[in-house]
Amino acid sequence: MPLELQSPDLSTKPAFPGNKGFLILAKLRSMRNVHRESLKRLRALTEEYCKAKYPEELEKKTNGTEAEEPEPVNDEKEEKMEEEAKEEEDKDTEKEKEKEKETTNDNDPNSFPDSVIKFGPHEMMYENCCFIVSNLVDPSDYAHFCFSKMADDPNWPQPRFPLRIMPVQEISCLTPRDVERAARPLLENVFSGDESLRFSIIFHGKLNQDSKEMPRQSIEAVIRNIIWSINPNCVQCIKYQDYAVLLEVVDPLLFMGVAKEFNQLGRYNTSTAHNGRDLKDLSEFDSEDEISDDPELCEADNIKRKLRIKKKRRAEREAEEKAKLAKVGNGGDGGDDEVLGVDANGN
Repeated sequence: MPLELQSPDLSTKPAFPGNKGFLILAKLRSMRNVHRESLKRLRALTEEYCKAKYPEELEKKTNGTEAEEPEPVNDEKEEKMEEEAKEEEDKDTEKEKEKEKETTNDNDPNSFPDSVIKFGPHEMMYENCCFIVSNLVDPSDYAHFCFSKMADDPNWPQPRFPLRIMPVQEISCLTPRDVERAARPLLENVFSGDESLRFSIIFHGKLNQDSKEMPRQSIEAVIRNIIWSINPNCVQCIKYQDYAVLLEVVDPLLFMGVAKEFNQLGRYNTSTAHNGRDLKDLSEFDSEDEISDDPELCEADNIKRKLRIKKKRRAEREAEEKAKLAKVGNGGDGGDDEVLGVDANGN
């Protein structure tokens, strides 16, 4: 299957509905530093991504570019002349590269080496975040590939400062109709079918924005109802989910994306992803799907309430298991042997 690409506007301007890319947050005061480091990290794995998943794209790119091998030279004088010519050419190319580095603009997508996958920064109203538009149709898959590389390869160089990278697959205006219109096709591609998938609805960034037209609880309700209308077998969870529906409000827009192995890969944070994968078994954790939200509580209080209920249920189960073990130890519960009238000696 060929690599699916689109033709976005890579010029520097505000993000708008229809863009796909990456929303990046960092603890910085300079937007230029965020742009530079983000573009550097996103471009670092483009060739490896194409090689791993779409090798035919690299074959198309490299066809006709391989130079023919020179014929062997028998004369020693000609060999010396060729070596001297190569040394001069190498010196010239090094000088040209140094000039290019001096004149390279980090925010100009055309100033970087040519690649099948393109990136370009878009302006944002906040200094500690930026939106990198891309021609990738599925930026979520590329983000998963990048963070898997960070988590699995301890020698992979860390960025100069932590970056929270959110794959953005849809951007919509903050109205219930627009949110549903943009989110439904995205969620149908992920949750369609009868499989019982675990999902979470997470506001990924820390912009702490809320819209008067559509508060966070209303956004969560729309997303949750869409998922359950697509697949009623899906289970909503707070942690250790199969898919995380990532949201970020930048009034008057809503950024949306779906991430795989979100908690396992350090919540898509470069500093925590370098610590390796979180390999905890998903079956050990309960679902809070059957614990309904309290409409009178805010998001943080609802999470605390659900966690308290889960801790109480876990303590009750542990107490029941201890009671059963105590009965077995005292000989009070012989299981099937008691029912069949068989003692410990088999009589």
